[in-house]
Amino acid sequence: MNQLLLDRSTGAVGPSAFARLQTTQLLASFQPSPQYRFDGGERGIAVHDGEASSSDAATSIWAHQAGVSALALERFDGRILVSGGSDASIKLWDLEQCGNPSNPHAFKPVGTVRPSPQTHKFGITHLSFYPFDSAAFISTSYDQTLKLWSTEEARLSASFSLGSKIYAHAISPVASHLLVACGTQHPAVRLVDLRSGSNIQSLTGHGGAILATAWSPRHEHVLATGSVDGTVRIWDIRRAGAFIGMLDHEDSLGLYYNGLLGKDGKVRMRASAKAHVAPVNGLTWTDDGSYIISPADDNRIRVWDAATGRNTLA
Repeated sequence: MNQLLLDRSTGAVGPSAFARLQTTQLLASFQPSPQYRFDGGERGIAVHDGEASSSDAATSIWAHQAGVSALALERFDGRILVSGGSDASIKLWDLEQCGNPSNPHAFKPVGTVRPSPQTHKFGITHLSFYPFDSAAFISTSYDQTLKLWSTEEARLSASFSLGSKIYAHAISPVASHLLVACGTQHPAVRLVDLRSGSNIQSLTGHGGAILATAWSPRHEHVLATGSVDGTVRIWDIRRAGAFIGMLDHEDSLGLYYNGLLGKDGKVRMRASAKAHVAPVNGLTWTDDGSYIISPADDNRIRVWDAATGRNTLA
């Protein structure tokens, strides 16, 4: 570590390389913390003074009445965690409640949203914090709604009904627009404008339900989506039709687009291009926007060069 800090000070390692190396070391050091529990007060015995003093007590603590189906951690100081359950409840947790980190501790929710016709009626599918201000977060559910909440009060601010089960959503971390891209049971990506409250656009082309959506961190109008049909599609919502191309795990060239994904202005791909041979269940861009990462039910995680669409790692 000292050598790494010295290399950074002398310029031998650039900021991006330093961040990657440090992140890699942190990931390698991850390990469970059994002394921490999240007590939603839903089941089990009471835990006194915030301490889980026995293994029997610890195993009786439940955060939600049913399985935890979604998690989101606010990005500014990493203090607030929001969890969503298959029981349609949402809970907020203050991770700084813990005193001495070496002592056992049971976190209690600082805010709770219980199932109701006005909140969510069915299981939570996805949660995310508003990227520019942790005072708001977004939830989607099997009840076909997207909802905007106040973090401080766990209070509903706005609700949007899309008429189809929503599996995933994403809001751009760099955009001037306030568009939320929603992956739904219907094979079309729905774009919801938080400003106007309207569903302004549908992006069609996938052959089945859409399980993953992710905006580029560098280009505010560029979106990647993944579907149960095994495809990953890239969109530019400014273009007529919006569609740019599909990632193909068998194509070493990938896709090209002038000014964004390549230099010659041509899209090169096969009509049957597939990123995976099974449903794509997640998508993320690296922070610098250089790569797209796609996990799928084929037990593979692929890393794509965003500049060429080339499959770099399988």
